[in-house]
Amino acid sequence: MELQQVRYFLAVAEERNFKRAAEKCGVRQPSVSNAIRRLESHLGGELFLRERPVQLSKLGVALLPIFVRINELAKNAQKIAVGYSRRRPRPGQRLLVVGSVRS
Repeated sequence: MELQQVRYFLAVAEERNFKRAAEKCGVRQPSVSNAIRRLESHLGGELFLRERPVQLSKLGVALLPIFVRINELAKNAQKIAVGYSRRRPRPGQRLLVVGSVRS
């Protein structure tokens, strides 16, 4: 399970529409649909009833509060990491270490 899949799930649950959820997430609709299908495959059941408007399945209803909490925890972790990033290099940053060797 990927955090992005959880975020897409939450967007579809809120918007009740895959296309609007994709727009909200700044991606194309097939990206959201494919991510949700992979998440459903991973979990072993459908998360949405693909009607108009899209509705949560029983599994989707059961997982909604858990996914909301996962998203909140991820945001909190990111805030904490930002505080540390002021003192530590960000991923991909390199430190220049200067030293000397006596001969």
